[in-house]
Amino acid sequence: MALQDHNEPAASFVVTFYIKDGLYEPEKALRDAVNEFLSSGTEEALKALKEANCYYNWGDALGSVPDEIWEKHGLTRRTSISMSSFVDYNESLFDSSSDDLLVAIKKIVSYYIINGEKDISYWQRGENLVADEIADEIAERNEKLRKLLGMEVIDSDLIKQLIESETDDELIDIYEQIQEEMEDWA
Repeated sequence: MALQDHNEPAASFVVTFYIKDGLYEPEKALRDAVNEFLSSGTEEALKALKEANCYYNWGDALGSVPDEIWEKHGLTRRTSISMSSFVDYNESLFDSSSDDLLVAIKKIVSYYIINGEKDISYWQRGENLVADEIADEIAERNEKLRKLLGMEVIDSDLIKQLIESETDDELIDIYEQIQEEMEDWA
């Protein structure tokens, strides 16, 4: 299986994969591997999303998805010049299987996670009990946001429950922003 830039077919950008026996939908396997990586909430995934400004495409995926995730989905990288499947190099892959509202919500959540990581780094440099406590609060907030980022369905009932059960004012503000986004789409 090969990937090539449809926008510039003359460019020699080709990446090939060995396909595991019995894998009949290699493009689906590619997309599933990317989706697993992006929804993992790992530092690497968040960094890749941040660097792509949440417009994560095939070029980003090929540079950041670990080989073990490709292999888990039946794909092993190799070098070849033959091509059996073409995709648009610049196609956005950030939760491409979801509707536009879910993508918009996940962009909001990703934005706050990325900013939270920056804030944690800032407070950890303070090296005192107050700074450590603030960094821990932000880390706890980010953990809750990562769980939300990993969900396949986010509806208004879930957001209402999160708002009602939350004690962290900053998280409540984020959830309310998500709620407003949902109302704008309604």
